[in-house]
Order: sequence, then structure tokens, then C-alpha cells
Amino acid sequence: MSRKIKRSDCYGCYNEEYHCGLGGSKKCWSFDTAKVEKGRKQHRDTLPKNYKGIWVLIPNCYIYIDGFIERT
Repeated sequence: MSRKIKRSDCYGCYNEEYHCGLGGSKKCWSFDTAKVEKGRKQHRDTLPKNYKGIWVLIPNCYIYIDGFIERT
């Protein structure tokens, strides 16, 4: 399942926090080509065998600073 990205999907992404606003931009450079896909965030201190996070729609360009995105 994937769909076109919305601006509200970018909340908390490294690119959205760091690159948005540079040069007067309102979005990062990945926004126009991004799709939203099923995945889940996993913190770097959580072992994969113990992780039980829920699957949610996350942009395929999303950069999670404190861990990684597990995709289906």
C-alpha cells in the first residue's frame, strides 16, 4: 500500500527539520518524488527480536536519526 505524500507525513524527519527553510524552501528536496509506504520506526537501542511496534504509513525518504525504519 502506498500513496502520495502529504506535508503532515514529514513530521520528525531529519530532512524536514534540517533542510526545510534553507533558501526559503517550504519542503525538502525529496518531497516531490516521495511515496508513503507501510513501515515502523525502530530505535537503535531496541533489539529486533523484542520489537513489537505497529505498522504505520511512513514516507520512503524518511530519515530517522535515532534508529531505522523497518519496511514491509
